[in-house]
Amino acid sequence: MEDVELKNIWNEYNQRLDEAKVLNLQSWAVNIKTFEYLQMRKVRSKLKGVYSIKMWGVFLGLLWVLFLGILVYGNQFCNLFFATSVIVIMLFSIVAIALYLKHMVLINKISYGENV
Repeated sequence: MEDVELKNIWNEYNQRLDEAKVLNLQSWAVNIKTFEYLQMRKVRSKLKGVYSIKMWGVFLGLLWVLFLGILVYGNQFCNLFFATSVIVIMLFSIVAIALYLKHMVLINKISYGENV
């Protein structure tokens, strides 16, 4: 073998090695993107479940407050202790509904492109 042939073989080997490095970096980038996508899907799925629970809580809470309102209206404040107790429970329920609505708004504001 001559010196020129050895240099050609060496250069060819270096070229293949560089191509392998580029392919390795590309596959690494694809793996990172896939991992981020899967994590984003998991987070979105979990938050979707939380959102639906909050929605049901708001719906049932509104029904509960409506029922308590009917009780207070039906009582016509004949029994002051009962009416006061029901009104206090209604206030706590309304605060809980408001907090659930706040949580739902916060869940909708989340940007899934960034870290959660």
